[in-house]
Amino acid sequence: MTIRTKNSNPKNDSQWARHRSITKGTQNQLENVIKALKAQRGATYRHFDLRPKELRNEWSEKFDQSLPVFNANALTFKGTAGIADWLGAASPFITDLKTIWRDFAKIFVRRSDDAGKTKQVLFVCYTSTNFDLIYSKWGTTPNHKFFHWAATVDAVPKGRATIDDFLDSDDLGDESEM
Repeated sequence: MTIRTKNSNPKNDSQWARHRSITKGTQNQLENVIKALKAQRGATYRHFDLRPKELRNEWSEKFDQSLPVFNANALTFKGTAGIADWLGAASPFITDLKTIWRDFAKIFVRRSDDAGKTKQVLFVCYTSTNFDLIYSKWGTTPNHKFFHWAATVDAVPKGRATIDDFLDSDDLGDESEM
């Protein structure tokens, strides 16, 4: 399988995620990307748009495992918080998921705040051809950024919604297609 992007800028928190602005002008790019991913044929997804404590509780209920702990050492967090089980052992994304999840956990333990009042967005989606994980500490609040990890089976299938369908070149300038 193929993780779609690799970041070379050492100032970017993520090695594998696109890091983009939530809004561009009056367009909410985060909402547009999530809407398009949900609309894909065969899409299975979980969408959380909750305050941190509620998000953790809801995640535990849906996946029977916990998310990484706020302000913990991300290296001590093992597993995929139930995502690998959700995808199933035959999923072509298990190897990419392990890479993506380590990258996500590093960001999540620094940015999620268990006592916080501001909503966070955590969105996980897969089809037979792609896997997507989106995280935004600030929910859909304008003028903030979100992270989007993506993996595909091979080349991007024709007609597949991608983050680039909705986003202008407002990223950190450090991403390249794999």
